Amino acid sequence: MDIKTYDNFTNRLLENLRDDKRVLGVVALGSMANVVRRDQYSDHDFFVIVQPSTQSFFRGQLDWLPDSDSIVLQFQETAHGLKVMYDSGHLIEFAVFDLDELMISKANDYRILLDKADIANRMQQVVSHSTPPQYNYLNEFLHFLSLLQVGAGRYWRGEQLSGHLFIKSHALQHLLPVLTHYLPADNQHKLDNLDSFRRFEQVYPEIGQALAKALLKSPPDAALEMLTVCEEYVKPLMIDYPQWAVDTLRRYFTESYGSQKKG
Repeated sequence: MDIKTYDNFTNRLLENLRDDKRVLGVVALGSMANVVRRDQYSDHDFFVIVQPSTQSFFRGQLDWLPDSDSIVLQFQETAHGLKVMYDSGHLIEFAVFDLDELMISKANDYRILLDKADIANRMQQVVSHSTPPQYNYLNEFLHFLSLLQVGAGRYWRGEQLSGHLFIKSHALQHLLPVLTHYLPADNQHKLDNLDSFRRFEQVYPEIGQALAKALLKSPPDAALEMLTVCEEYVKPLMIDYPQWAVDTLRRYFTESYGSQKKG
C-alpha cells in the first residue's frame, strides 16, 4: 500500500469512528504512529477505546472499518485483539478496549488520533509500565547454547521441522537480547524494547547480515555460524563468557557430524 492510500485509509477510519458516541479514543501504534518508519509494507496497527459493554460489537461487526466489503480474512487473535486482511493483501491489527482494559495493554511508539476521555494520560501510563523483560544475560546465553544442542539433535534424529524451529527461532530469541545488551550502538533508539527481532539489522547491520545468512543453512550449520558470531562479538565484552560450554558444544557438533557421515 502506497503512503497516499495508507493515509487515506487512516482518515476514513477516523471518519467512521469520530462521531460514534460509543467510541472514546483511537490510538495509532507502530509504523502507523511513526511516519518516519512507514513504508509500503506497513500494516495498520491501532487501539480503539470504547464505552463499557460495547467491545463485543466492535470486535464482531466490522462494517466500521474502511472497505469492509473487501475483507478476506478476520479472526480474534487475543481476548481483545483481531487481525484482518483485505483482498489487496493489506493487513490491519487492532484491539478494542474499554478504559479499564486499556491499562493492561502494552505499547511503545504511539500517536493519539482521537481522544474523548483523557486517553493521552492513560497511554502515558501504559507506556510507563510496558517495560522490557529483565534478563539474566548469562542465563540467556546458556539457554541459547542448550537450545542449539537440542535443535541439532532433533534435526539429526530426523525431526527436521523441530530442528529448524529450535535453532532458528527458539535459540535466536535468547541470543538477540544478549547481543543488544553487550554491543554498543549509536542508534539504540531504533530498537523495539518489546521485541528483540524488530529492526535489529538496522542497528547492527553486519551482525544482522551474518545471522540472516546463517538462517539459510541447515540447522547444525546455522548453529555453528551463530557460535562464530558469539565468539567474534560477545566473547570480548562478556566477562563471564562460558568458553567451556561453547567449546563443549563445538566438540559435540564435530563428533556428531562425524557420526552422521559414517552413518
